[in-house]
Amino acid sequence: MGKIIQFEISDELAVQAKKMIEQGWANSLQNLLEESLRYYAESTQLEEEAQAGVWTDPDTGLMWMRHSLGQTWDGSTAQGKAMEYSWEEANEAVLALNNNGGFAGYTDWRLPDIDVLKTLVIENKCHNCGNYYSGDNYSCPDALFKPTERYWDSYWSASLADDGEPWSMHFCSGREDDGPSRSCRFYVRVVRAR
Repeated sequence: MGKIIQFEISDELAVQAKKMIEQGWANSLQNLLEESLRYYAESTQLEEEAQAGVWTDPDTGLMWMRHSLGQTWDGSTAQGKAMEYSWEEANEAVLALNNNGGFAGYTDWRLPDIDVLKTLVIENKCHNCGNYYSGDNYSCPDALFKPTERYWDSYWSASLADDGEPWSMHFCSGREDDGPSRSCRFYVRVVRAR
């Protein structure tokens, strides 16, 4: 839903704008105005999404829930402890989320595949990894997700490896793992197409 934005400008500014147009600066002025409007629209969208508890990745266009399943969103931050699920339970929890009204007005959330989950990994941003994976230094976007007290835990993906076991993503190491059993207990983030 678009917003109509009206600007009131002083007589002096209107005279300056007219001079710019007469001097051939129309394209520059138009570009500046379009850029300002685009910035306003993007910042308004980010603010609205933050309050709703979602974030749209500008690189992929995918919308993420800003907290892990099991937590709640209070309008500015995640509350409570994220829940750990087996892989089957994770899929059932996502289905239950959608069937019970969804989140932020959307009911098409899904467990991300491993390639989508990897888009959240940022190098050199590790928190509280200790020596768990010596020398590794990865994390998810810190300002966007505060999933658990332990940043280094793994998250399920919807992808299956050749052996039929699901892939998971470990955010401290920045590594994906195709070895966990479906009965392992990991956290869940959900995503949707915008």
